Amino acid sequence: MRAVSAARFHALLGPPPKQLILAWQPPGTAPEVVVLTRDAADALHPLLAVPARGFTLEDATGDGVPDLVVQASRGRALAVAPVVYRATNGRLEPTLDGTAAFYARHLRELDARIAAPPPPGADASHTNDRLVDLLDRGLTLEVLSRPADAFRTYQALLTRAALPTRVTRDDAAANASTLEITREARTALAKLAGLRLVGDPRPSPGPR
Repeated sequence: MRAVSAARFHALLGPPPKQLILAWQPPGTAPEVVVLTRDAADALHPLLAVPARGFTLEDATGDGVPDLVVQASRGRALAVAPVVYRATNGRLEPTLDGTAAFYARHLRELDARIAAPPPPGADASHTNDRLVDLLDRGLTLEVLSRPADAFRTYQALLTRAALPTRVTRDDAAANASTLEITREARTALAKLAGLRLVGDPRPSPGPR
């Protein structure tokens, strides 16, 4: 049984037949976006399957034709980044061609949320939302092959989170979401730097 969160029919490859686009989550696995197409015998076959938390149909390449834009997780637990797929020789391939304006707009929207002052009465969830925006920004920069900028973004996230090096049980209970977000940022930093993961704050094994 698969939990389907979104479904659309669209002729991604040009003329009909249309393809079926699904955002779903198979039991015990990460969410994914799948595109199914029909063959001459009217049987369905997978055309694309990628780890992602949803999709949109929008003209990201500026050619007047809707593209498939998936919110790709690329193996991350929390972060997502838009990845644009364009039809090429009967296949759907990720592309950066013609998407500069699309990605610039996406980064501006993230930056505006990150920089905005918290509204009156904002709680910890607002802070965590902004940290996730930084995760998304870093992953987007990785998609754009800008690892140095991504590295600086993850560093900014860790600075903004301001967690102590050693986290007690009480700290962990109070900052569970923040710990998960910073762990993902540290993992990304280590990957980009080509280093082993070190200094990951973890709950103390004993009472204070």
